Amino acid sequence: MLLPAVHFLSAGTHSNLTRHQSLAVLEWHQQLCECAKQHEHQHQWTNHSRSLIKVNAITGNYQNIVYRHTWQVPGTGGGYEFSITNAGKVRLDLYQSHNQYTTVTGSTTITTGTWRHVAGVFDGNQMRVYLNGVLDGSLSTTNGPASGNSPLKIGWNTGGTNYFGGLIDNVRISAAALYSSNFTPGLGPGNQTRALWKF
Repeated sequence: MLLPAVHFLSAGTHSNLTRHQSLAVLEWHQQLCECAKQHEHQHQWTNHSRSLIKVNAITGNYQNIVYRHTWQVPGTGGGYEFSITNAGKVRLDLYQSHNQYTTVTGSTTITTGTWRHVAGVFDGNQMRVYLNGVLDGSLSTTNGPASGNSPLKIGWNTGGTNYFGGLIDNVRISAAALYSSNFTPGLGPGNQTRALWKF
């Protein structure tokens, strides 16, 4: 089952989804070729996050893939956000507080109507975003996400905006930075997985 644009998930605030020394923010993927073919026919905070996405359109608005933060609300702490920008690029934000954050944005505008594997990583010294297993943007920083108490959302944000217009599948949040260089999209190492949603 896929998570379509009209259905969104709130995953709660379990402690395993909060910050770790290293973080793989978002990683969405399956075996990319097999997954894309299958879906076409069927119609943490951690160090690493990944997912498989299919965007309907670049709308001029941000489209959240995974979000765990409450912007501008004192006392909610830090968190993270993995999204597609208003220009159609992969973006990872790490929040150090309710109103301070560090951002890395990819350089490639994604193609709509096609399955794409996206991943966001923080290893304690660098933030990275990957598109289909290829490094698409990086930023040297030690500004990791602070602990926070916001629920994790898939396909939208805490304010009820920035809905993802398309399909999301296989969202994984891991407690280790699984990717340090280009890779072949696949499930990868699973021993540091903190959460996995297959829709």
